[in-house]
Amino acid sequence: MTNVFNVFVVMQIFNMINVRKVNDEKNIFDGILNNPYYIIIWIIIVGGQVIIIELTGETFKVSKYGLHIYHWIIAVILGLCTWVIRFFLTFVPITWCP
Repeated sequence: MTNVFNVFVVMQIFNMINVRKVNDEKNIFDGILNNPYYIIIWIIIVGGQVIIIELTGETFKVSKYGLHIYHWIIAVILGLCTWVIRFFLTFVPITWCP
């Protein structure tokens, strides 16, 4: 269950970058460095997730010894998939999904 939880949270972390652009803009990274608070909060969330998964086994009822590197790679790949899916969805006309 730890891996499922981690994949869910990592996908949400990647999706935080996706939702910055809402008008079918293709480049989700455009202007990302203009708001330092956004970057700081994003880094804190990423760091918190790593700490929760790797160091707090009994407290948060996650895996006692953290996750293996392969589980982290799977989570990051699935997180990157949210960017790919969003990119292709920007080409879907609004008339198809009002």
